[in-house]
Amino acid sequence: MFKPVKVLKFGDKGPKVKEIQRQLALLGYEVGPVDGFFGLVTEEAVEALQRDHHIYPDGIVGPRTWSVLNSNTFGRYRFHLVKQGETLRSIAQAHQISPQVLATENGITDFRVTAGQRLKIPKRILLALHSSGEYQPVQPLFRHGSKLDAFITAGLALTAEKTVTGELCTRRDLQDWARRHRLPFWVALKLPDAHRDLEALLFTGKGCKKALSAMTASIKALSPEGLVIQGPAGLLPRHFYLYSRFLRLTRRAFSRQTLALTLPYPSSETQKAIDYSCLAQDADYLIFEPFSDSGEMGRSIRAALKEVPCWQMVIGLGGSGYDRELPQKVAFINKYNLGGACIFDFGREGESFWHQIGKEFISGEIIPARSS
Repeated sequence: MFKPVKVLKFGDKGPKVKEIQRQLALLGYEVGPVDGFFGLVTEEAVEALQRDHHIYPDGIVGPRTWSVLNSNTFGRYRFHLVKQGETLRSIAQAHQISPQVLATENGITDFRVTAGQRLKIPKRILLALHSSGEYQPVQPLFRHGSKLDAFITAGLALTAEKTVTGELCTRRDLQDWARRHRLPFWVALKLPDAHRDLEALLFTGKGCKKALSAMTASIKALSPEGLVIQGPAGLLPRHFYLYSRFLRLTRRAFSRQTLALTLPYPSSETQKAIDYSCLAQDADYLIFEPFSDSGEMGRSIRAALKEVPCWQMVIGLGGSGYDRELPQKVAFINKYNLGGACIFDFGREGESFWHQIGKEFISGEIIPARSS
C-alpha cells in the first residue's frame, strides 16, 4: 500500500496519481486508462468513493480519502468475476447476500449480468462478545458460530496499580472450540471506570508503559488474534489526552493484532470528552455500545459518521431479551454502509434473537466476511 504525501486533485500527474487509479480500479470504480493523469474520469471515481464512505464528494484526495484508499483491512468489497451461465440470483446466493443489495451496489437495474462482468460484493463482520456461560455446553452456545467472524471473551481488567486482574469468562473448552473451527479469538480488557483509578493508571508515561508491560505479558500469552479495549463508562475532557496516549502505545505493542475499542455513541456529553476521529486513527474498529431506542440510535450513527469512516463503525446489539426494534437497528448497517455488528452478552440471546435477525442475515444486511 502507498502512503499519503500530499493532496491530489484534477490536473495533477505522476506515479502517486497512477497508484490512486490502480487502487480505485481494485475497489471497483471506473477510472479509464491508468496513465498517471488526474482527469475527469478519475475525479468522478474519487467522488463516487467519497459518497460511498460518507466523505464530502469534492473529487480531491485529501487525508480522509487517503485513509480509505490506504486501507486494505476494511475495504468494503470483495469481487466476483461472472462466469458463463451464472445469474445475479445464483451469485447472490453463493455470497449470502440478497439480489436487491447486489444489484444496488453494482448499479444494475434489470437484474441481468454477463460473463466477464466484475461485480462488487459488500463485506462486513459479525462479532460476539462473550461474558457469561460458565456452565453452558459448547455446541448450543455456538449453534450460530458459523455466522461469526470473531469471538471476543471478557473478564480481564487493568487496575490502578498497573496490573491485569480477573480471569477470562470463556472456559478453555470454548476457546479450543473456537480455534478448532478457525474462529478468530479476541480478548477484551476493561479499563477502570472510577476517575481516580483511571488517572492513577494513565497519568504518567511511565505508568502507561508499566501497564502496557503487564498487558503484553498477560494477553500475548493467550495468543489472541485481536484485542478489544473496553473504555471507562464516563470519560472527562481532561482524561482524553491520557486515554489517547495509552491507545497509541497499545497500537504499537499489539501491531499484529486487530485492535478495537468499545465506546458510547456521540452525545452532547461524550463529544466534549471524546475525539472519535482521533481514536479511529489508532483503532481498527470502533464498537459502539448497544442502544435501546432505534430512532435515537439512527441520529447517533449519523453524528458518528461525521468523525469516523463508516467501515470502522461496528454497532452493538444487545443479546439478552426480546427487542422488537432489532430488525430496524440491523438495517442501519446496510443503510449507512457500516463495518458490521457486535452481539453483546453472546450466549444469552437465545433462539428468539436469531429468529428476529435471521431474515437480515439471509438478505445480506449482515454478510459473514469469511464466506469469501
